Amino acid sequence: MLFAPLAVGRFAIEATDEAMNDRIDALHVSKSAFFVMPDTFPTPPAIPPTLIVVLGMHRSGTSVLTRAMETIGADLGERLMPPAAGNNDKGFFEDLDINQVNIEILHEAGFDWDTMASIDLSSIDEHRMDQLRANASRVLRTKCDGKIFALKDPRIARLPQFWQPIFSALPSRVVYAIAVRNPISVARSLSKRDNFAEEKSHILWLAYTVSALEMTASHPRTLIGYDTLLDAPRQELARISSELGLPLIESAIDSFEKEFVDGGLRHTRFTRQDLDSLRSSPRQVRELFSALDETIRNRLPSDNAMLDQAVERARRYLTDVSPLLKYEWELDCHSKTLNAAVASLNESVASLNESVRVSEHERDVLSDELRMANVDRTDAYNRLDEAETELSATRSAVAALESDVVSMRELNAEMLSSTSWRITAPLRAVKQRLTRH
Repeated sequence: MLFAPLAVGRFAIEATDEAMNDRIDALHVSKSAFFVMPDTFPTPPAIPPTLIVVLGMHRSGTSVLTRAMETIGADLGERLMPPAAGNNDKGFFEDLDINQVNIEILHEAGFDWDTMASIDLSSIDEHRMDQLRANASRVLRTKCDGKIFALKDPRIARLPQFWQPIFSALPSRVVYAIAVRNPISVARSLSKRDNFAEEKSHILWLAYTVSALEMTASHPRTLIGYDTLLDAPRQELARISSELGLPLIESAIDSFEKEFVDGGLRHTRFTRQDLDSLRSSPRQVRELFSALDETIRNRLPSDNAMLDQAVERARRYLTDVSPLLKYEWELDCHSKTLNAAVASLNESVASLNESVRVSEHERDVLSDELRMANVDRTDAYNRLDEAETELSATRSAVAALESDVVSMRELNAEMLSSTSWRITAPLRAVKQRLTRH
């Protein structure tokens, strides 16, 4: 475990390599003896329970920065948002419980994560706000209990009036890590993922970044450039360790470099000069990023005058355009409502079209059945006609036979009543006797 010089309020720590070397040099080692370790070394001061709050605009590298917090002993918790292919393949490292709290607060106030206007929570009932804050405090205290815990949700930066009282009441020390990325890269990523206009992404970057810097002023914090962290992870992790007052863990650094630092994570890279030449970006965006970039590259204090002035100018700009941004959000909400209504109507039309399709199919089936029934009926009629013809012929034949029978009977009667029949009667009787004998 490597200990960087620490100086954070009452938790000041002195554990430098030079001090350790001086102690080793003081040991007596003879030429013929093995190197003998002393029985005891100074025990590093116990690290107090610490909450690391990772802030920054969405798509600014907050996920990789949160994962990096493990190198300084942070627990990220077990309730993490799962990775999303093509969005965050390595993982968001975002606590689901805190994420849900933030979403609930924003929605109850009538806002969302992509609201450019300032977030006003005054519309939430006071009793309801107390419930939300009590629940958030309970959840966070459980997660932070007696350890170093890293928490990330970019929405926290838009809700300082909600979270700062909770952070202040924690028994843990609270420090901040702010991810900084070129607004052009952020805008490109949001355009791909959410189809946002470049201008909207730049205003969002400004709103998130200004709020993050304002809420962490006078608190222990570190500013980390996304590109710088990927370019020189060990160097930046050492700086994070020093500025947050938490010791680096060598094995965790190796794991972070091997498993997480990946050039494929960075799909775009732009310079300060690229942003300066971009007309779609407000001047205050360019100025603030320039001040942040200068602070990070030259390792200036995070509360230097140049950065403070850039934040102040950016805040004035956001305040000046606040009415327009609020109006834009109202229009956006109205547009979303209309789009939802159109989507609902489209679903209804699609459902009706499906019903029509099913009805037409059933009609076609019934038409086929009717056609077959008509064919069967025609065949039946034809068979009936044939049967009637046969019946008529049979009746005619029967009538003819009956007529023949009548004629035969009449002829027989005539014969029996004739004189010759009577005269020959004795002869017929003799014949019958002879025939019997």
